[in-house]
Amino acid sequence: MSPDAHCEQLLHRICEYMDGELDAGTCAELEAHLAECEDCRALLDSLRKTVSLYRRCVPDDLPPDVRARLHAALNLDPPDGG
Repeated sequence: MSPDAHCEQLLHRICEYMDGELDAGTCAELEAHLAECEDCRALLDSLRKTVSLYRRCVPDDLPPDVRARLHAALNLDPPDGG
């Protein structure tokens, strides 16, 4: 498999990899690629840092009108159930 194909494979599976959802064989293959590909290691590091920063943020409450519009746009039930 060419390096570009490995990079593409990693990009398609990176979230599963980060969440520990891949089988051991696929993990080993991706980790072998990461050991050789500086660009993919940088991408994974950046993604991990982004997730870490996001998890440390405390989201502000949305104003009720914004929340209602968001739920309507996403076709979700209103948060108050009505």
